[in-house]
Amino acid sequence: PSGPDSHLWADPRGGVWTSSFAGLFRVTGLEVHPASGANGLPKGPAFSLAWDQHDRTWVAMGISGLFRESTSGRFERIEGSAQPYVVARVPQHGGMLVLRQEGHAELWKEAGLAATWDARDGVPSAVVAAIEDGQGRIWILSSNGLCWKGLGDTAFRPFLHPALAAGGDSRNLAADGAGGLWVATVRGLLHIRGTTWTHVTDREGMPTKAAAQVLVDREGSLWYASNGLFRQLGLGAWHNQTTREGLPTEIVWAVSRDTAGRLWAGTNMGLALMEGGTWRLVPGSEKTAI
Repeated sequence: PSGPDSHLWADPRGGVWTSSFAGLFRVTGLEVHPASGANGLPKGPAFSLAWDQHDRTWVAMGISGLFRESTSGRFERIEGSAQPYVVARVPQHGGMLVLRQEGHAELWKEAGLAATWDARDGVPSAVVAAIEDGQGRIWILSSNGLCWKGLGDTAFRPFLHPALAAGGDSRNLAADGAGGLWVATVRGLLHIRGTTWTHVTDREGMPTKAAAQVLVDREGSLWYASNGLFRQLGLGAWHNQTTREGLPTEIVWAVSRDTAGRLWAGTNMGLALMEGGTWRLVPGSEKTAI
């Protein structure tokens, strides 16, 4: 098995999930458990995970299909959703948003498929991530830019900003904890809240020009991963997390914070966990990487 820990999700019930070319894994405590090829999931990597209002896990596995966790803990394939790439909870829309790569979006509720949108409604292709903000607006990030729709809108509209025109698929969206969102781009970090936005770049003190992943932790600190992992306390200086702090490598692909407040980093050498201000490699996670 090979491939970096390129995706990382915090489970609301505890622990994290990670996916790479080696497949999907669930990490509870410090134990790494293979998830793909077990409990009803096919073998192979997962592209996106999300949890619905009942804390059931949804897994988008591309050509293998869309899967939802049942009350027994086994996963069941949801018929009618073809080649899902991104899944996200959209509570103010009452369900789960599922995106394909070719410009197609679906809203799934308990009773089944509730709504669809396609390229004629402004849904982009080459999707990367999706999120619903505090105003109920759905945001879709793609390699081609960022678009959004409000609760009462029937179509998506582009959010135009030079930082989003540069493309790139190793990026993400993250809630800011106050109803807005952060966007990781190859030209810095973009913060959107309500009708205002702020662009943060190396001119404002970012240690690098690009950001691949962004996260706001429960203390309000801003983290981002690029060629390294960086943390900003409040509006102060950025601090670099390096091998001196115990990271197994400074090539960080993903970052997440679990329900216990612990920070996890997916690297090209495995999964790292920060506790007490020090990083350590999760035993056995090397098999999820190279």
